[in-house]
Amino acid sequence: MKHLTEDRDMTRTITMRVKESNLHFIEKVASLSGRNRTEFFLESTLKNAEEIFLSRTQFPLDDAQWTELNDILDRPAKENLQLKKLLQKQSPWET
Repeated sequence: MKHLTEDRDMTRTITMRVKESNLHFIEKVASLSGRNRTEFFLESTLKNAEEIFLSRTQFPLDDAQWTELNDILDRPAKENLQLKKLLQKQSPWET
């Protein structure tokens, strides 16, 4: 994700209202982490966005759930006559 904050050609502005105490806290933490406020906001926001996105595309499983999933995936597929019929047809672009 670091590459997302390296672009120095940032031309868009985001304006937001915050409590004074929150702003001071964020500025202090940004300074402690060696970043300015913009870098800190952007990096933190992108990290949170990435976590939310990944939570929608990945799902954690404990060992028992992982074993159950693999058992299901290892089972032979049930015969699907409609799919079999469809796959035996000639594709429209092959005619």
